[in-house]
Amino acid sequence: MDVTGDVWFTDISRPAIGRLDPTTGNVYLWSIPSGIQPFDLALDNVGNVWFTDREADALGYLSPVIDEITLYPLPPNTHPLYMVIDEVGNVWFTAEGGNFVARLKILPVLGPPPVIFTVPPFGEGSSSYGIAKAGNQAAVRFSYSYDGGMGLPVWFGVEVLSEGVPLPGFDYTPFRVDVVGEGTAAFVLEYVGAVTVESDGIRFFMSLYPGGPAVALKEVEFVTTWTP
Repeated sequence: MDVTGDVWFTDISRPAIGRLDPTTGNVYLWSIPSGIQPFDLALDNVGNVWFTDREADALGYLSPVIDEITLYPLPPNTHPLYMVIDEVGNVWFTAEGGNFVARLKILPVLGPPPVIFTVPPFGEGSSSYGIAKAGNQAAVRFSYSYDGGMGLPVWFGVEVLSEGVPLPGFDYTPFRVDVVGEGTAAFVLEYVGAVTVESDGIRFFMSLYPGGPAVALKEVEFVTTWTP
């Protein structure tokens, strides 16, 4: 029974989900596409109806507002029977065939991730990046394209790498970006460490605040020696 006093039930013979209005005696039915044997049901806190279909090996969801039923298939011979919805909206059910209690977890179908930050392909003769090193300093420049997906402003920076691990002791002012689109980031990287180190790569990245964690990465080879 829902908050309005209507009584909900499963109809195995059709198969369907039904609602009885006790004040009028009217019965409303929602046919279950591909349904076989709807067994138990439970209402969530916004009036939607969840149900088990034993022979179809599925859990179902009915939205009475939009007259839509969705089935969530389970492994063969699961035979779901009884179900409850907990206080936070999780759907729990018993599985006769599998002899277990389970919770429904709906995994969304994800499309390709949005292009937030890209550095054009690097290759021989490419002008998409440049590193000019002299002593313990290097002038760094790279092209980028930013679609604004993480907001504005954002900051671009670099990490000097040794076997994929950032080396400590480097200082620079992150390049701030205030508009979407294509552009070129440029800054001076300085080594301020106390010992000589060897690098084999540089990683270009974007962060949501100066010095923040990297959101997107691009690595290039850069083998050189850095001295204090």
